[in-house]
Order: sequence, then structure tokens, then C-alpha cells
Amino acid sequence: MLLFLIVFCLWALVHSITASSRFKNRIRYLIGQRPYDGWYRLFYNLLSAATFLPLLVIGRSIFPDEVVWNVPSPLRLFFYAVQLIAILGLLISFWQTDILRFAGLSQVRRFLTGKPEVLPPPKMVTQGAYALVRHPLFFFSLLLIWLVPTMTLQLLIFNLAATVYFFIGSIHEERRLLAIFGEEYERYRSRVPCIVPIKIK
Repeated sequence: MLLFLIVFCLWALVHSITASSRFKNRIRYLIGQRPYDGWYRLFYNLLSAATFLPLLVIGRSIFPDEVVWNVPSPLRLFFYAVQLIAILGLLISFWQTDILRFAGLSQVRRFLTGKPEVLPPPKMVTQGAYALVRHPLFFFSLLLIWLVPTMTLQLLIFNLAATVYFFIGSIHEERRLLAIFGEEYERYRSRVPCIVPIKIK
């Protein structure tokens, strides 16, 4: 358990540092604006995924694959129904968002093809799934991973780590969006919940 917590803290530290403005500005200074615009987002996503993998490996080696809960029918059918809704919600959210830009692939393609503007100005999305919560990709992912009718201990540990990842990621994403859109995003943030569609006053 201690090893898992240490690796998790290291992952969170790396994630926070690479998402910080100071680190990004340093990389931009070292490699230049155009390479930064073309490659940093993809690098960040790959690094986040790669540093998350040790958590899964250690979790599987430490925690037994025993069943924590097993939801019986007909409640089991309800869980499946909500998971289906979550999948549809994810598809809608991906459709509304420039997912290739989010992944960093659009920037790399524009960089490699010599486009003069590697990183066109982003558009703020507030309709559809984004009118429900500010981070619908995280919300629907949480529904999908937590409403598993048969939950094992290994899957539970993964879900806990993923949930913390989503909330940490939302904090950094909020800072980035505030820096880009300013007061417009602040007004949006004041009226739309973050991840869970419940507005806390």
C-alpha cells in the first residue's frame, strides 16, 4: 500500500509540474513557440498516460482480484442502462469538442505539414453536454467506471486513482481555460457545475 501511495504522489507531482504555466513557459523558451505549439500537448498527454501505468501495475500486484460488490438483478440492469447513457454522453462530448486538438494530434499534423498557424484560437463550447457540466468527459467517464455491477478490489483501486486524476485534471484545465477565455469562462463557470451536475452555492 505504501509503495502505491508513493508512486501515486510522484505521478500527481509530475502531472502538476508539467501542467504548470512556469514549466510550459520554460519549455517554450527552450524549443521555441512553433515546436511548443506543435508538440507539447501530445507530449503532455503521453507523459500523463505513461506515468499512470505504474499505478495500474502496482495495484494489480498488491491488491487481490477479489469481488468487493456484486449488484443483483434488476438493479444490475439499471447499472447497465446508466453505463449506456454514459457512453452516449461521451460520444456527444467528443463530437462537440475538437478531440484531435485535445489529444494534441491536430497540432502535430499542422506542424508537420507546415501550416503557418499551428495552434488556431480555440472555441469555447457551452452548449449540449457542456451545459450540464463544465467537464462532461470526466463526468460520463466516472459514471462508466463506477457503475460496474461486479466490482473487484483491483478495479476499485483503479477507479479511485482515475477519479483523483479526473479532479486534478479539471483543476489544471480550469486554469488553462481561464487564461484563454477570461471573464467569458468565469461567467460560464459561475453558472455551470464542474464535474458533478449539482450546483453548490
